Amino acid sequence: MRIIISTNNQNKIKEFKNIIKDEKYNIFSLKDLNININSIENGNSFNENSYIKVSDLKNYMIKNKLLLENDILIADDSGLCIDKLNGNPGINSARFMGENTDFNIKNNEILKLLLEYKKIEDRTAYFISVICAYINNSFYYFEGKMQGYINFSISGNNGFGYDPIFFIKEYNKNVAELDISVKNNISHRYKAINKLLDFLNNYSFINK
Repeated sequence: MRIIISTNNQNKIKEFKNIIKDEKYNIFSLKDLNININSIENGNSFNENSYIKVSDLKNYMIKNKLLLENDILIADDSGLCIDKLNGNPGINSARFMGENTDFNIKNNEILKLLLEYKKIEDRTAYFISVICAYINNSFYYFEGKMQGYINFSISGNNGFGYDPIFFIKEYNKNVAELDISVKNNISHRYKAINKLLDFLNNYSFINK
């Protein structure tokens, strides 16, 4: 059974493939299937943006007769929400300071924005992932969150995006300092993917 992910972000694809181990699912990216779409994420929420991406993929595959029976089309919209910044960068996490701006620059800017907060307890934040799945003519949503804090400095070479500033108290490390296998067992995306897999494992594709 094919799971096709509507993203050009190769780091996301890698995480999905590392997390979904069930051999009955074959994971494909847009690149794998030579699909060239570039969704405009102009929604007002993670749900809306994930829907836009998976809907664009659905329309493209139907138009080009690429959609097979029981294909599962999914899109993830995710971001970093910082309480003291009113939930920002939020749905604009990828576009914060410009989509092509290096994340080292973005991370340093966030640290500057939080300079006045000297206690880690005042720097609460969370990562969120919302997966929209298109399955047999219906759309479903699955959400995962990872709670943590914005640390006082950049540290760690694992992960990507805002991982080098996102601190997990239980491990006393930034996400980018965690082993990838550890991250993939606690992350927001892991939680959303597992909700999706639980749903699929209890879903009957027969006569749908």
